[in-house]
Order: sequence, then C-alpha cells, then structure tokens
Amino acid sequence: MSFGPLVWLSVYYSFSILLHITVVAAASDFATVYLVDPHGKSVGVRELFDKYVSRMSDMDMLKPNWAGLIKCFGHSGHRVVIETLEISKMQIVHSGTADCPVSSKEICDFVHLAVPDKMGYHRHSCISDSSAPKLVPTAASITPTGSYKLSTMLQGGANNNCPLHYPPNDPLFHQQAALYEALRVERAWSLTDNCRLPRRDVVIGVLDTGILEDYPDLIGKVLDGYDASGVPISSLHDNYGHGTAMTSIVGSIIGNDFGTAGIVDKVKFRPIRLTSDEHGRASTSQFMRGLEGALLGFDDIDILLIAYADKFTYDEQDALSDILRSREDILVITSGMSADSTTRHPTQLYLPCRLHRYFNNVICAIATETDQPDVLVYNSTLDATLGVPSTDVMAPFIVDGEWDLIPVTGSSASAAITAGVAALMMSFDVLTPTDVKNILVTTTDKKARTKDERETDVGVIRPDLAVQRAIARATPRTSRTSYKMLRTRDNRKQKHFSPIAPGRNPLRKK
Repeated sequence: MSFGPLVWLSVYYSFSILLHITVVAAASDFATVYLVDPHGKSVGVRELFDKYVSRMSDMDMLKPNWAGLIKCFGHSGHRVVIETLEISKMQIVHSGTADCPVSSKEICDFVHLAVPDKMGYHRHSCISDSSAPKLVPTAASITPTGSYKLSTMLQGGANNNCPLHYPPNDPLFHQQAALYEALRVERAWSLTDNCRLPRRDVVIGVLDTGILEDYPDLIGKVLDGYDASGVPISSLHDNYGHGTAMTSIVGSIIGNDFGTAGIVDKVKFRPIRLTSDEHGRASTSQFMRGLEGALLGFDDIDILLIAYADKFTYDEQDALSDILRSREDILVITSGMSADSTTRHPTQLYLPCRLHRYFNNVICAIATETDQPDVLVYNSTLDATLGVPSTDVMAPFIVDGEWDLIPVTGSSASAAITAGVAALMMSFDVLTPTDVKNILVTTTDKKARTKDERETDVGVIRPDLAVQRAIARATPRTSRTSYKMLRTRDNRKQKHFSPIAPGRNPLRKK
C-alpha cells in the first residue's frame, strides 16, 4: 500500500507536531515573496505550495523542515498571517511564530526550490529579512565635531511674521549660510514672498525612521502617520534620528529664534516609519509595506521623500513600478547611494533612484559639494535627475539626551533639499508632479562632474530659477481650478486606513 502526497501530508504532519516543531521565541521574522505568472497574474505563496505538494513524491515529504512549512501553508486549520500588499500583490509571510515555525530563509529556500524554470513564472523572488542586506539611509557621514548644542536656546515655535525674511533670525543660521548661498535661497524666498500669490501648505510623506515631533523647530508641522516597522506596539518615535533630520532640513520653522531654518515655510509632514532599528536599517518587507501604506492611506500627500536606497534587482524594480504607477499624482523624491563607485552596470545601481528614468513624477537627487556645486561628492550613482549642493548640512540629532545640530553630508540631504524646493513650487497649487520635475530639470545651469573631471549628464539644481518659473506658471492662471482640487478620490481608487494613533495595517490578510 502506498500513500499519495496528500495522505502523506496528513500523516507526516500529525507525527511531526510531536517530533519536529519548535517555536521560535524571538520576534517575528518576515519573508517577502513576489510571484508573477507569464500572463502578469500574481500568484500567492500558498497557491505555490499547493502546486508543489501535488507533484511531490512520498519521499519528498520527509525532507527536513517540511513539518514547519506544512504548518505555515497547509490546510490544517492553523492560522498563519500572510499580508498581501494591495498594489504590488507582494506577500509578506510572518515566520518564526507558533503558526509558522520556520525561518524566513527556509521559506525563501522553499520558494526557490518550488519555482524551477519549467513552471514558467515571469517574476519570482523571495527576500528573507533575517539574511538579506538591509536598506540603509543614504546619508554618508555625520560629523559630531561640528555640532552645536540647542539646549541653551529659546524654545522654538511657529512664527508667521514675515517667515521668508533673509537672513532669518535663527541663531545658528550662519552655519548653513554657505549652503543657502550655493542654492540661491535668498532669491527663491524673495520671489516667493514678493509675488503675492495665494499659497497653501504642501504635505510631505517622510518614508524614514520616524519623526520626533517634540523637536522645537517642527512644532505644529507633524501630522498623523503610519508605522510600517511591524513591531507589536505601533509608534512613530524616531529611534535613530535620520527621519527627524531629513524633516528638519526640509521644513524647520523659519525665523523663530531657534536652531536653523528649513528650505520651505508652507509645509506639513506625515511620518511613515519604516523601522524601529537604532541604526536606521530597514528590511524589504518594511520598505514595501511603508511605501504602500503611504500611497494608500493618505489622500493629502503631495510629495513622498525617500532617503533610502536598495541594491538593484529587476524583480524589485517591477514591484516598485507597479506601486508608483498607482499614484502618479504624487511627486516622489529619492536619492542615490552615498559611496564611491566607477561602474554604471545596472546591478550597481540603486532603487528607487533608478526609477527616475521611467516615471515623470520620480526625481533622484545626488550630492554635490557646497563650495563647488558642480562637483559630485560621490560617484556611486551617476544616473540621476539632479545634482544638489549638500555637504555640511545642519540637521538635529539627540546626543547624550540633548538636541545637537550636526553637519550631515550625503545624498539623503540632497533629497531633503530637493523636497523643500519642490514644496516651495507646489505651494502655489498649480503645478503637477510632472510640471515640477520638468521645471527643475530645465532650469539647471551646469552639468555635474566627478572629482576626476569627468562630465555627467546630471544638471545642478537652481532653486531660484525653478521658483521663478513656478510663479510665472501660476500668475496668469490664478483663476483656474487648483491642482489639489483636481486630485479626487475616484480617479485614485484609494484604500483608506486609520492613521496612528493607534493605526492598523492597510493590508489584506489571508
């Protein structure tokens, strides 16, 4: 008498409960699975499991770890959480739990085993949170030796009395004067303040480590957000400081006798926390969950700031493309990696930066020297939209329990500065994301070059010219319907969820 695969499944599972399964007591591990058949249809990991089991031999069922996989994906009645992301249809499998007592690496090993070429999947990938490299913030260096204590200064707060007066009265503004001169911020502010056109607050979603909303220079600017970190208790607290630093570069309150000044005055922020890691590292599952949560959960986001980078893969590029294609009414600003490289082979490029090639609403910014705005700081990402002066950019971090302003250098800062300039332009409420990108690109005045004098095709940003062009576009059209009014829920097919606090996942569960 021989047992078929399904009978073996039941028998083996019953005995293995006693002999094999040990529950991982640590926090959940995650495997991110992306399967697409030749017709472009997404395939679920449980469906893959069923197909694989149906063609297994009796002996195959005795392979190590099958008891755990059967408990994860079998039909025994045990609950297993598989999050299906609404847009990309990626699935995030919660492993290392009582319901799925295998590691994320073991799940990915199964996926790679179960998807040979003969099965004809167009895309198939599985990324293990525990074994794959992490996404990292793209700031390259932080220089504590140039820091300034903020604890002895007056507390910050809103100041709406001539907020774009240059130079502002912020006591440490002199530390960023050289940067603002390189960016020609004085003229950009003057044009904005003197045009007398109606303006609105621009909302920026900050896909990062969270935001410390009690930082005095951000009081009144931080809205509800979303925690994509996957920790049991949702929070927007910034355990690393990178998200708070990027937010401050964009929109620290101008002219409030505290700290420094941001690029733009009319701005609010929605924190999308990717990670609670104290070093700012985020996994693929956290990044994808956060990106979809931002796009699906908030209908008022105008700009999405993503100062993170991941190594290029075609599967991840496809998934990101599906996600971004769903919300082309949002301007996405990202950055290249802050490291040196001389190769331009696709496998050495980074995501989501590379998508600037294919989307009219995606900008990738890279860092240039503040004292030489046409010289690149790094050669890691020569394929970008804009070069942006961003060395020694003052940003807040907590050091020994106190706020310090610390010079930051890297592509993260270049993305934050670009987001600030874009927000200035969008505050006139007539420009689409495509308009903003076109203006920023066509108003550059020089091509960035590498330190060894190789010229690139990346232009250097000119905020003053970009704002001037935005005002010109807005002036004769003040009577037309604003762009924000044209962004309706019907044409975006949004799925809403409750923001923090307490918040919940904008994800379907199977």
